[in-house]
Amino acid sequence: MIEKLEAIREHYYNLEEKLSDPEIVQDMKAYKKLHIEYKGLKELVNISERYTSLRDQINNVQSMLDDEDEEMRRMAKEELQELQEQKQKLEEQIKVLLIPKDPDDSKDVIFEIRSGTGGDEASIFAGDLFRMYSKYFETQKWNTEILHINEGGAGGYNKIVVEVNGQNVY
Repeated sequence: MIEKLEAIREHYYNLEEKLSDPEIVQDMKAYKKLHIEYKGLKELVNISERYTSLRDQINNVQSMLDDEDEEMRRMAKEELQELQEQKQKLEEQIKVLLIPKDPDDSKDVIFEIRSGTGGDEASIFAGDLFRMYSKYFETQKWNTEILHINEGGAGGYNKIVVEVNGQNVY
């Protein structure tokens, strides 16, 4: 796993260099593709750097276990236990981030809400549901565009179709 993380980190820094290349900056299509890949690796690289730092800390603490002072050994054991727990958590995060991404994750979506049966209450519920999702889309900084709207009799919507654009919408 360490070798794989090193290779990913090296690729990340190569992408960083390419993104500052004037020729790539002029070709917006290539720049956008590289930037998306760069941004996708950023979290994994940050966690892998924390993981490497944590491994170094564990090695330093383990060397303190050989100290003659019993108080220092006791403190080193406690700290080592905490660091081992943190290491396990980071390993789990890394494993999740190493899972290959689904190509559909970067696509946009068409979002549709229908009131169904239930008359006015169903259309009011559909309106509430749309407002709730709209606020969620805003917090994710996704762009929305209403494609079709059919308002209900007592407020709300019988049917509303929205296009949602942004990063990792699907």
